[in-house]
Amino acid sequence: MENETGYAATTEESILPLTDGTPAAVEEVKVPKLTSSEFGEYNRLAEYMDSFHNHFRVRWNELYATASGKGSKDSNPAKLSPSRFLKAASQFLDTLTMHHNIEETYVFPHLSTRMPAFQKNLVLINQHKQIHAGMEKLGLYLAECREGVRDLRMEEVQELMDSWKDVLWSHLDREVEELGAEKMRQYWSIEEMKSFRF
Repeated sequence: MENETGYAATTEESILPLTDGTPAAVEEVKVPKLTSSEFGEYNRLAEYMDSFHNHFRVRWNELYATASGKGSKDSNPAKLSPSRFLKAASQFLDTLTMHHNIEETYVFPHLSTRMPAFQKNLVLINQHKQIHAGMEKLGLYLAECREGVRDLRMEEVQELMDSWKDVLWSHLDREVEELGAEKMRQYWSIEEMKSFRF
């Protein structure tokens, strides 16, 4: 069966009503398995996005390891000095902001024409808003530390990071999942996938 875009869904339920109007059965319709080449094309955006997200995961873990005081500098090479921490944390926030701006300006508007997950006021955009609320608080704290208004206290940094950690990690996974081959094939043809300029 085809969805409203005209492309076959990977699985779809057909509900057959009984004479009294209640559903009688749920039938799952399977579409043909993707070839290796088709899977690669449909999964391209997920892999590309995951490469960016892996960068954010690594940087987050380095910052969090320092903030939480896990291990010594010898046992945890990621542990940063205060000055390096301030610089690395600020760069992390700037890079994540730029990444989200690109998504919301170029990627999400195109995908949202067919994919509900990328539409405004739904999960992914709302997660961006929640993430940025936490980023703003951390960014303000870091700026005050750089300007000498306050001392850098790692327990305070960890508390600020904890306030948006769960939504960030959930978002990094969810976005890649939404861009995966099985989701993309529900809304786009192979030719359309090849024409994407992102």
